[in-house]
Amino acid sequence: MPRVFPVLTTALALLAGNPGSTLIRPAHISPRSIRMQVLQQRKDSVQNGRYTYPAALQQIYRNNQYGFSVRYPQAWTMQESRQLKGSSLSTIVLFLSPLETEKDASRENINIVIENLPSATMTLDAYTEAALENEKAVFDGQYTVLASHDIPLGDMTAHRLAFIGRIGDGGPVWFEQIWFIRNGAAHVWTLAALEGSSDRYAQIFRGMLDTIAFRL
Repeated sequence: MPRVFPVLTTALALLAGNPGSTLIRPAHISPRSIRMQVLQQRKDSVQNGRYTYPAALQQIYRNNQYGFSVRYPQAWTMQESRQLKGSSLSTIVLFLSPLETEKDASRENINIVIENLPSATMTLDAYTEAALENEKAVFDGQYTVLASHDIPLGDMTAHRLAFIGRIGDGGPVWFEQIWFIRNGAAHVWTLAALEGSSDRYAQIFRGMLDTIAFRL
């Protein structure tokens, strides 16, 4: 069964509370309830696609190993990673938002993970089914799905998932993901943002997806 490494990785960083961590740490957020009307408004927005893409995606990240490129915001930081030894998973790159103030304790981020599939015949539907079950287990019921559906991505089909998750006693965190299968591997793109700033970062994430180019 496929693992959902992007969410697990982010979850571990959230739980760690490491002062040196560059990922979001909900410990710095005042816990609050998620109101149903806010969830419904957010759900309507992500399902109906009422958003605009930012124009300032000036930097280009290229990955020769996996044959793709993507644009990302000028002010963001890019950190490349390596495959974990003995693992089928490769966390290949992390894009970090800039700190908004000197006291900003969190950085919204986008990461790309590639996982070699256990079977060359595994379909997107099968991967999606396993991924959704795994994510529910990670968040132990503190998990509200806002949108889950297939989308076109160039000449491929991808699955898009948007949800709000709560880890431990921390505040709500917005996650948006897409995954697709290419050359026998699952490509998983994940955005993690504080629930209060999710609209702005979701626009950036979707704008970046529009710029993905694959090398033939």
